[in-house]
Amino acid sequence: MGIKAQRKKNSKADEEVLLKSKRRCCLCFGLKDDDGEKKGQIAHLDRNPANDSSDNLAFLCFDHHDQYDSKTRQSKSLQIGEVKAYREKLYRFLERSNLHGGKTSEKNEKNKSSKPHSVRALNTLLAEKLHKCSYCGYSFSIMPELEEGKAYLVKTVTCPKCGNKDDVWRFYQR
Repeated sequence: MGIKAQRKKNSKADEEVLLKSKRRCCLCFGLKDDDGEKKGQIAHLDRNPANDSSDNLAFLCFDHHDQYDSKTRQSKSLQIGEVKAYREKLYRFLERSNLHGGKTSEKNEKNKSSKPHSVRALNTLLAEKLHKCSYCGYSFSIMPELEEGKAYLVKTVTCPKCGNKDDVWRFYQR
């Protein structure tokens, strides 16, 4: 039985991947539109633990890392090209979004108008943010109709298609 090469730790390369991915699995994002933070590992896409180039590394959740490293006989395995494509798509998404540890970036704060949104404009804006059911994948709005001066905390939602209940934490205020 051959000895598998141990990965030489490259904390700078690891840190770069963790910062760029914000611990989001690029396969969860690419295959399921899931941009949630995950527990996972840094995968070597060419399966060579000595190759720590940034093009060869991606943050994957445990399930997808296991699936990527597994050899399959019947089903088509995950390919390096699709992982790289999903990784780049995730990086672009994170650069454009407000996923900064729950805080709005200074750049986005400066671009915000000091004038508050009207209730109708806020309802329209928030209705565009959809929730995807963890069971059937159906996407739907969970935003309640807002009234002036009221705040809403949505903790759980029920999928209108399959009836599955998902835990969510979304706070809306006008």
